[in-house]
Amino acid sequence: MAGGLRDPVIASIVSSGLWIILLFCPGIPSAALPWIPWLAWAAVSALSSEQPWKGLYPLARWSGVLLFFALARGLWEERERRWWFWGLCAAGAVLGLSGLYTGWENLKRGGGENMYGLIPPYYNYTAFVEAALAASLIAALAHPRGPKKGRRLAGFALLGLMLLLITLSRSRGALLAVAASAALLWLRRWDWRRLAAGLTAFAAAVALGTGLMMILQGASPAYLLKLDRVFTRPQLWVSAISAAGDHPWLGEGLGNFGAAFLRHNFPYGSGFARYQLVSHHAHSEPLQLAVETGWIGLFLFLAALYYSRPKPASGYLSESAWAAWAAMSLQCLVDNMLHLPALAFLYFAALACARPEPGRTWLGRPFWSKAVALSGLSLCLASTLPERLAGRHLDRAAKEFDPGAKAEHLSRALEIFPLDAGAREDLSRVYLSLDRLDLALSEIGKAISLSPTNAVLRCLRADVLRLLERGPESLEAAEQALTLEPYYLRARLLKAEALARSGERQAAIAESSRALGYRSEIEALTLASGYARALADWDEGFYESVKRLTEPRRQGFRRRLRKP
Repeated sequence: MAGGLRDPVIASIVSSGLWIILLFCPGIPSAALPWIPWLAWAAVSALSSEQPWKGLYPLARWSGVLLFFALARGLWEERERRWWFWGLCAAGAVLGLSGLYTGWENLKRGGGENMYGLIPPYYNYTAFVEAALAASLIAALAHPRGPKKGRRLAGFALLGLMLLLITLSRSRGALLAVAASAALLWLRRWDWRRLAAGLTAFAAAVALGTGLMMILQGASPAYLLKLDRVFTRPQLWVSAISAAGDHPWLGEGLGNFGAAFLRHNFPYGSGFARYQLVSHHAHSEPLQLAVETGWIGLFLFLAALYYSRPKPASGYLSESAWAAWAAMSLQCLVDNMLHLPALAFLYFAALACARPEPGRTWLGRPFWSKAVALSGLSLCLASTLPERLAGRHLDRAAKEFDPGAKAEHLSRALEIFPLDAGAREDLSRVYLSLDRLDLALSEIGKAISLSPTNAVLRCLRADVLRLLERGPESLEAAEQALTLEPYYLRARLLKAEALARSGERQAAIAESSRALGYRSEIEALTLASGYARALADWDEGFYESVKRLTEPRRQGFRRRLRKP
């Protein structure tokens, strides 16, 4: 669980081990049948996208996770379900306490209460496990044949700890997921007494966490609701829906949400650097799937999930697994958790435990299962090669001093991932240094089509057009950059120079004065992103040249020029 198997190489090794297990099975597990249409559609979507190599690793990751689910559904029995339950208790306790430690350390350094624990950099990953454990404990403790008395006391203590940690981390999604899971559990059982006891315990834990937070940090309930932060999730969801509308049938392809988001970026916060947000996730699993595999892909995924859904069972282990799966499903509606393989394994392990199979059934013959296993193994072994190859070219380009060799490496990286707007910007700057203005302008145009809200690209285009002595077009590009980012200093100076060369001296003076005033305002800000630093970059030499263009010409100097 540590790190969530974030490293693609480690995740591919784990998935490869699962495919090796399939080599020794008499066939393909029957639980894999409903997921085959979605995997096939995801593969077609990736192959038909503009950046097919980007989908290789996500496809391998999903295939490994779903194979794990199919094997667990077919092979696990009561003993394994018991291991799963107590393993979840241990994992939740370890991750929760590690989150408490990092939160306390961050508070001492004045960096907030980010309780990410062993799964950096966000606390929501740890809260996801804590919510699953809290929901499973509620179901187990409310079950008539739940754990015995001694273990029940430990279960109540662990449940209180999980709810307290979720409250301290201010994870609204995890809290709502636990509450909604408990409500769904009540709807399945219709037990008013147990529901009242569970709601009382839930409210007490949340109240205790809020009280501790107010005591330790002097915070108000508004702090718990995170009203002190800019809430961007609804805007992200709107952008994701717009991106899904670009390719509603096949989608952008697995792994391509980041490129789709750049086309539908939105102003983040207010004031300086409005379009600095970059997101590779929709913060909603259904919307992420809709963007990457199309609405048909989302339908096939939900249909497979519905077919694999848990059915009511009598044992408390199955009931607790159902509650954990429900809580995690609800949190996945408002966040992206399944892109970390360890969390995806946890999710599908709960689904496997929640629906006991009546018997082990296998599809196909051993020969076909071995062929499928070898294909999946090959996919996992090759899944990280495109990213590593493109990353190697980008690293060499960053270290290269020769502009020609730098351009060669960037071009090779773009052959693998042609939708990389940042690499296209770097390539255009290399062409600009080589005085290949036509190629630079072409690359800038491609980058702008990939990231239309990036004001740096518009300003770079204005710079190239200025060198080509296409003044009106340079003025238009600078104005487009200022429409996106009004505080962009170089775009202000470019506009001032274009106005001065066109004879509009007073307007040029006003623009250069405004740029100088903005510079003094920006100097007091802390600039975290490279995009913001680019907007604040000040070229004193360029400012002086613009200033000279706006100075009035002296008549005596003109008379001396007329003398023979």
